[in-house]
Amino acid sequence: IRGANRIARALRDEDAMHARLAAATEQLSRLERRHIQVITPVDPAWPVRANALPYASRPYLIYVYGTVKLVQQHLIALFGAEDIEQGVIERAQLLAARLTESRHTLVTGLVHEFDIAMHAVSAPSVLVASSGFSRIPRKMRNVISQVTRTGGVLVSPFKLNHGPYNHDDRERALLQAAMAAARVFFTPARHSAEWDALEWVLATRQSAIVIGDIDNDSKHNLKVLPLDTSPDEMKVAALSETASDQD
Repeated sequence: IRGANRIARALRDEDAMHARLAAATEQLSRLERRHIQVITPVDPAWPVRANALPYASRPYLIYVYGTVKLVQQHLIALFGAEDIEQGVIERAQLLAARLTESRHTLVTGLVHEFDIAMHAVSAPSVLVASSGFSRIPRKMRNVISQVTRTGGVLVSPFKLNHGPYNHDDRERALLQAAMAAARVFFTPARHSAEWDALEWVLATRQSAIVIGDIDNDSKHNLKVLPLDTSPDEMKVAALSETASDQD
C-alpha cells in the first residue's frame, strides 16, 4: 500500500489521532446540520452491491442527501450517453414512466440531458452525482429538489468540493451500475462512461439490457431489444432482471 509506513506511524500517534477524530466529528456535525449523511461499508444503510466493484473504483464512503433507505432497494438503472438522440430519450422516458407508475425505483446519473429527462414524472428515485455536492452543475439543482421532495435521494462517492472532472463520470457510472438490480442501457457508445459500466457488468457475469443499437451484441448475459420495443415490453424485460437478482 502506498504510504503504508506513514499511515502506520499516524495510527500510532495517539495525540494526533485524537485531534483527527475530533475534527472528523465536527465535520460530521456540520454535514448533519445541512441534512447530509455519510455512510461507510460498516453502516447498515450501505448499498452492499457496491462492494462488488473493483478495489480501485470502490468508494470507501458515500455522501447522502435525502431518503437513505432507497439505496438498498432493488433499483433499476437507466443509462444514456451525453450525445444521445432526442428520439431515444423519449423512448427511455416512456420506460421510466411505466416503471415509476408501478412504484419501482430508478437510479440515474446527474450529468446529461438524458438524466434530467428521466425525472419528468415526479417519483422517489436515486441520483448518483459525478462530483461533490457543492460542485454539481446549477442546471441539475431543480432535478435534485424535485427528486428529494418526493422522497428520493442524492448520493456521491466524492468529497463535497471535488470536481467536476470528466474522468469521474466513469466512477459515477460504475457505482450506478453496482447499486442496481437491473440495468438498462439506451444505445451505449464506445469510449463513454456508460460503455465502461456495461463492460464491467458483463465482465462480472451480471446481466444487462440494451435498447437500440450496439456495436457488439454477442456477449453472454446481454439482452438487446430494438428501439421500437413497446414500453410495456421494455418494462417486463427490466423487471425480469430484478427478479433474477433476487433468486
